[in-house]
Amino acid sequence: MTLSEIVSSRLKDLFKDETQTDVAEKLNMTQGNISRLVNGEQDPKLDTLIKISRIYHVSIDWILGLKNDRNIDSINTESMDYSQVFLILAKLQETKTITPAQPTDTVVEDFGDEDADEASDSITTEGANYDLLRINDPTISFLLRRRMKLIDVDQSIYEDWKEKHLPEYQGIGLLHCDEALKKYMIEERTGNADGDWSSSLAEYSKKIKNEGGEQ
Repeated sequence: MTLSEIVSSRLKDLFKDETQTDVAEKLNMTQGNISRLVNGEQDPKLDTLIKISRIYHVSIDWILGLKNDRNIDSINTESMDYSQVFLILAKLQETKTITPAQPTDTVVEDFGDEDADEASDSITTEGANYDLLRINDPTISFLLRRRMKLIDVDQSIYEDWKEKHLPEYQGIGLLHCDEALKKYMIEERTGNADGDWSSSLAEYSKKIKNEGGEQ
């Protein structure tokens, strides 16, 4: 496929739920320009690509066919380097999502997840000669336990879960992990399905934004 054909295909997919008039209004363009872009009759200029990326929150690389994940914030795990890993870990520590485990830590907190490992309260860091991190965020803790449980059962089941359920968490920004977040996820969550966790997290995130609190 030519670049024009790729861009045309991606834009048709991106705008499929809107009329060209609606898209044109969002992008401050004419309906005719949108029609030419969508039909591959005109290649988008750089400023148009940037505008589409910002307004529709999609990656320019996706529009150009350079990657298949449209999410602008997605991480290419195939090309991650140590610098990126460090920055991610630093951000997680900054938001208190993870903290270094203390030498005497022995108990993992209960976030009300029935899938939690019952033997986790016997884990100790005493005498460990390597770095250990405590996961404070209840949702990330749940997702990691879910991943390990499904992989242990069957790799194909895990891949199916990752494809169908993990996207439920996309677009929900990383929250500052404090006692209020933990309390909300324990007391307000209606169950232990992925939908219960993701919807509760989204509701709490919206609540924090409305209150003008810290993300």
